[in-house]
Amino acid sequence: MSNDPWSDVVRAPGLRAVLPFIGGLVVARLGAPDPATAWALCSGAFVVFAAMAVRRTQYKWRWVSGVAFLLFSLSFGVLFQTMRAPSNHPHRLVVDADQRRALLVEVSEVTGISPKVVRCRAEALGWVDSTGSAVARGGVLLMIRRDSVATTLRAGDRLVLRAPVNGIDRVADPGGFDRAQWAASQGIFHEAFVESGNWLRIGHEPQLAGLFNEWRANVSGWFDSLDLAPTEKGLVKALVLGVRNDIDMEQRDAFAKSGTMHVLAVSGMHVGLIYWILMQLMGWWGKKWWARVTRGVLIVASLWAFSGVAGGSPSIVRAALMFSVFTVAEVCGRPNEPLNSLSVAAFVLLLWDPSMIIQLSFLLSFMAVLGIILFYKPFMRLWSPPNAVLHFMWSAACVTMAAQLMTTPLSLWAFGAFPTWFLPANLIVVTASTGAVIVGIAALILGHVPWIGDAVEWLLSKLLWVMGEGAQWFGELPGSYPAVRMDTTQCVLMYGLILILSAIVAWRWWRLKWLLALSVGALLFTWHTRLRSTAGQRAFVVYDYRDGVLAGMVHGRELVVLADSANARDGYARRRVEAHARKWGLGSTMELAPSMMHEPRTGSTGSTVHGLGLWANDALCVRFLRSGSEVHGRSMNSSGLDAVVLQGPGRFDIDAIASAHHPQRVVLAPDMELSSLRYVRRWCEDHDVYCHDIRRQGAFILER
Repeated sequence: MSNDPWSDVVRAPGLRAVLPFIGGLVVARLGAPDPATAWALCSGAFVVFAAMAVRRTQYKWRWVSGVAFLLFSLSFGVLFQTMRAPSNHPHRLVVDADQRRALLVEVSEVTGISPKVVRCRAEALGWVDSTGSAVARGGVLLMIRRDSVATTLRAGDRLVLRAPVNGIDRVADPGGFDRAQWAASQGIFHEAFVESGNWLRIGHEPQLAGLFNEWRANVSGWFDSLDLAPTEKGLVKALVLGVRNDIDMEQRDAFAKSGTMHVLAVSGMHVGLIYWILMQLMGWWGKKWWARVTRGVLIVASLWAFSGVAGGSPSIVRAALMFSVFTVAEVCGRPNEPLNSLSVAAFVLLLWDPSMIIQLSFLLSFMAVLGIILFYKPFMRLWSPPNAVLHFMWSAACVTMAAQLMTTPLSLWAFGAFPTWFLPANLIVVTASTGAVIVGIAALILGHVPWIGDAVEWLLSKLLWVMGEGAQWFGELPGSYPAVRMDTTQCVLMYGLILILSAIVAWRWWRLKWLLALSVGALLFTWHTRLRSTAGQRAFVVYDYRDGVLAGMVHGRELVVLADSANARDGYARRRVEAHARKWGLGSTMELAPSMMHEPRTGSTGSTVHGLGLWANDALCVRFLRSGSEVHGRSMNSSGLDAVVLQGPGRFDIDAIASAHHPQRVVLAPDMELSSLRYVRRWCEDHDVYCHDIRRQGAFILER
C-alpha cells in the first residue's frame, strides 16, 4: 500500500473491471431478475459504453467513459449470473420422488466413502424411461449404498440409476453444518439415495483430473508404507495430496481452535511454496527471453501437475491459476502487480463458475491474499529486525497478521468464534507444515535412497509431530476459541472499519476520523441491539441426532440440554451443543434424563422446568412421550402444547394424545419404527397438524 491511495488501483486495471462484475453477480443473486430484464439492462449499458468509447471527449470529461464501462461491467455481471442460474435453465433437474424414470448422470467427484455409503457429486444428463429420453441438467448429490462395485466409482463414470430425486431441504442444527446451504453454494439443489442394485455404470468420460488418479493412489500408498503414526500419515496426506479422510475430529478441532485449519487444505500456501521453490531453483537462468519462456513453461506445468496430484480441488485450482498469472506476467516482461493478477484470477474463476461468489472457501482464500497484498509491507515497515532469524520470524508474523486481518470478519460471521492464539500458533504450525511439505516432496524423490531416505523420513515424522502437538497445545489453552457472534451487517461494518483505519494509518487521511468514529458507533450499536434481543430468546430444539433424543430449551442466554441416552454425552453430541451455544450466544448445561421422565425439578437458573415428560418455560411448553406409556396430564395452557415429541419403538395412540394435549406440532424421534412413523404422519395430514420427522427432515427448531 503506497502513500498515494489511487496508485495501486491505477496499476491494476483488472481490479477496476472485476469489482463491478462481482457487484453484478451479487445483485443478481439478491434480486433474481428475469432473463429479459437482465438482457435489456446489459444491452442498454453496452450501447452507452460503445457510444462513449467511439466519441471524442474533452480531457476533463474522461471519467464519463469510465463510469459507462463500470455500468456495463455491472450489468454484464447481472446478466451472466442470471443466465447461469440453475433455475433459469430450460432443462433444469426437478424433483421426481415417484421413481417413474431413471436418471442418467456423470460423476463429477467422489467426495467420501463411509462404511455404509459412497458419496458423490454428479451432473444430471437426462431422464430415461420406456418412451425414450429427455434432457435434464443440474447438480445432484448421490449417496450410493456401499458394495464392492460402488467403491470403484471415479470421476467421469456415467451411471443410470433409479432412485427418488428430492430437493435438499434438511434442517441443520443451530450453528451446525448446513448441508443445503453448502450444496446451494456449489449450484446443487437435489439429492438421491441409491440402493444397491438400483444403478448401472454404462460408460466413462475421461476427466483431466483423472489423469493423476494413478499417481495419487501410488503416492498415498507410499505414504501409508512409511513408519509414521496414523495421525502423522493423515497429516502428510492432507498436506501433499489434499486427502483429509484420515484426520479425526479431534485433530480438526485442534487445528480450528488454534487458527491453523488452513494448513490442512492444499491451497494458496502450498502452491505458493512450490512456486517459490521453483523460482529459486531456476532464477539463476536470468531474464533473457528464452530463459523467461522456458522457466515459465516449466513452472506453470509443475504448478498444474501438483494441482492434479493434490486432487484438483477448487481452492488449489484458484491458487494455481493466480500463480500462473504471476508467471505469465514475468514471462512477458511486464511488472508483476499482485492486485491485477488477483483480479484477473478472480474474473476467470467467476466466469468458469459464478456460484463461487458465495463459496466460503473462495471468499476466505481471496480475502487472505488481498490482505497480504495490502497490509504485508505496511506491517513490515513497523519494525526492522536486527538479524536474519528475527527478520524471518517477523516476516512470517506479518504475513499471518495481514491474512488474518482481512479474513477475521468473514470467519466470525461464518464460524462465530475467534482463534485467540492464531499468531504464535501459525508461527509454529505453519513453519512446521512448510517444512513438512518440502520434506514430504523430497521423501517422494529420495525415499528409496539408502541412508538418505531414512533421514528424510525421520525429519518428516518430527515436523508432523510438531504440527499436530502444536495445534493441540494452542487449541487447549485458556480462551483459545471464544464465541464471537457477528451477523451480515456487522461483518460489512467491520470490513469498512478495517479499510477506513488502514487509510488513516497508511495514507494519513485524517479527514476520515469522523467516519471511523461513526463506524465504531454503528458497530457497538448493533452489538448492543443483538445483546438485548438475546435476552428475549425463547426456543425449543430437537437436534438432528440419531443415537437417541437430544433436545435443548433456550431461555434468554440459558440453554438447558436433556438427553435420553448415555451416548448423547459423547464428543459428537457435545460439539452440536457447543456449536448451538456459540451461534446463538448462549451458555449451556447438559443433563442426562433417561426417557425424559424424571420427577419435576427446576433448571439451572430457575427459568426452565422439566420432568415427568414435561418441559416448559414462560413461553413454550412441550412434552415427551414414549410408545406404550400412559398419556397422563393435560396441557399447561388452554391452547394446547406447543409440541409433542414421540419417541421409542411401538405404536402410539395419537387420538388419545391429541385429546389430552391438543398439540400444535408433532415431532417424530429417530428411534420410532417405520410403520409407526407412517401412521402418525398420515394422521397429522388428515387432521392438519404440523408433523416433523427428525430422521427425514433434520433438526426441529421452534422459536418464540
